[in-house]
Amino acid sequence: MFGKKSKEIYNLKLELENIKKQVPFNYPSKLVKTIDYKSYDLNTNYNMGGGLMYLQKIICNSIIYNDFAYSVIRNPHSAPKLEISNFIPRNNNYIYYNIFDKPIYLTTENTPFITCPWSNKKIINNIYKLGLDANNKFAATTDNINNTYIYPLGIVIVNNGNHSQFSALLKNELDKIKINSVYNISFELDNQKDINFRDFYAPKNNLIYDKWYSLMIIGTYLKNTEDCFPSKILSLIKNNRNS
Repeated sequence: MFGKKSKEIYNLKLELENIKKQVPFNYPSKLVKTIDYKSYDLNTNYNMGGGLMYLQKIICNSIIYNDFAYSVIRNPHSAPKLEISNFIPRNNNYIYYNIFDKPIYLTTENTPFITCPWSNKKIINNIYKLGLDANNKFAATTDNINNTYIYPLGIVIVNNGNHSQFSALLKNELDKIKINSVYNISFELDNQKDINFRDFYAPKNNLIYDKWYSLMIIGTYLKNTEDCFPSKILSLIKNNRNS
């Protein structure tokens, strides 16, 4: 009898260990706690939206420099997976705006964005071959540049031109960022009552998951304010020009 009970306890222990392995980080993480600390008075502080957007910028910069650029320079082919699909609801509860014919240009100073350089050789080549110091000034208007804005996260995901835009960022030549498309995922964020983002394809890398989750959490706060979003983005959203 005791042997059977010990086996049941052992199997239960294995099951709990497997569950623990599936949890990307101990919720709430310290990063999320920091966000909650600054977000509790969103409704009473008129500038809270702008403050949260700065937090988005900090997280995006960490992803750019730590998780991609430094990681790839230090160890080639080590870049984690973070794609536009991670921010789009898998149940198609969103509105997509195709503005390739009439792109929107935003100032990079006020726009959190993520560019994901994945090749150490491409990083080095772009540093030496692109920019004013190489007599080859970066141009944000070229066809090679393709970026997507995620509303209401307020962030831009680079789809094409990762290494060239990263080099321009390093050399302080990325004055504006071109937006070719916009996803409005605010409807699905309204459905996330327990804040688990179950209807999104979450990144599998633990550290990236933590930052992705934090970007999403901030988005749930930002959807209640409009003071920090670019007027051109708000106009597009309000006019509902989806195609």
